[in-house]
Amino acid sequence: MNQSVVHRFLKEAGHLKRLRHTNVVPVEEISDRAEGPFFVMPFFEKGSLANRIKPGEPLDTESILDLATQIAEALSFAHRSGITHRDLKPANILLKADGTACLADFGLARTFFNDSIVAVGMQNLEGTAPYMSPAVAAGDAEDTRCDIYSFGALLYEMLTGTPPYQGRGSKEILDQIISGPPKPITSLNPNADCDLVIVAEGCMAR
Repeated sequence: MNQSVVHRFLKEAGHLKRLRHTNVVPVEEISDRAEGPFFVMPFFEKGSLANRIKPGEPLDTESILDLATQIAEALSFAHRSGITHRDLKPANILLKADGTACLADFGLARTFFNDSIVAVGMQNLEGTAPYMSPAVAAGDAEDTRCDIYSFGALLYEMLTGTPPYQGRGSKEILDQIISGPPKPITSLNPNADCDLVIVAEGCMAR
């Protein structure tokens, strides 16, 4: 068994267990048994936000505002607890039957005291390409600002139905991120709520 993977897995579980918040996935039990470590979390009936966003189809303003508020609450709580998430994306937002959104997957999380979690097999890059901040895409370390940027990218996708950057592979996407901002949201969705556009593009500002 790859011990670096086990270490990352147990660290993620530990971060989640510490973060008791309505909008963070709760961990009920953690085990590091020799047969294979595991942690127990609730079942999320509605899957993830990635399942809800259809390509090219923006979500309605009320839904975006509700989801964005919950995600922001979770991120704010994590940051106040000394943790950056580092991989915010639709697939890491899980939805309960009652519509509650919960932040999941702290596998790339780092504490402000720089614990030993590493991204297995990704060298210096941590996260998912279309949602990476320019600094992270360039291979630089970054603080909570990487989560703020990714929050903007998440809003961008909810407002347009399209990730801010697309390409044939991670390298092409990373080059686009480094080269400049994505297309304006209103060029893809002229009816996008202007206040949410300001928030999204403000979070992603250079």
